[in-house]
Amino acid sequence: MPGTLLVGLARHYRRWGIFLFVAKIARYAGAVMYDLGRKPPWRVE
Repeated sequence: MPGTLLVGLARHYRRWGIFLFVAKIARYAGAVMYDLGRKPPWRVE
């Protein structure tokens, strides 16, 4: 039964992989927004 176990693991990982990918994108976007809000790009010093 290693085949079914592999399929189940792949399905589970795909669901979590999408969730982790979305979380990573959201965290990156939040960091960029925070950086832009703290230091506007048009105000170069």
